[in-house]
Amino acid sequence: MRKSKISILLSAVAVLLLISTQSAKAEQGKLIVHTVPAQAFVYADGNPMVDAAHHFLILEAGEHKIDVYNYGYKSESRTVTIEGHKTAVIDVTLQEIPGTVTGPWDASPWKAQTATPSF
Repeated sequence: MRKSKISILLSAVAVLLLISTQSAKAEQGKLIVHTVPAQAFVYADGNPMVDAAHHFLILEAGEHKIDVYNYGYKSESRTVTIEGHKTAVIDVTLQEIPGTVTGPWDASPWKAQTATPSF
């Protein structure tokens, strides 16, 4: 009888762990980021996520800070709330920095309208 109770208790704990793992996975949502210009670098909560035409992210449910960058443009930040199993969409238009913009790592200056880095 005692072995039976222990077995039932262990089974219940295993089921609860499985359910909690599944609900943690279920609390993700998708964020689609439309950018102008299309070439942009997207960060979520300070972490680099995607670049170029791959502007969608899978994020945990909750509030996130989204930053969008491109050389020759002013960066933009947005705060978004992600809901589990849902898709959020944001549109970001970066404002061009007039004149000549110095590239990364003290590279030679680029004109703002052609400031697309090559990686």
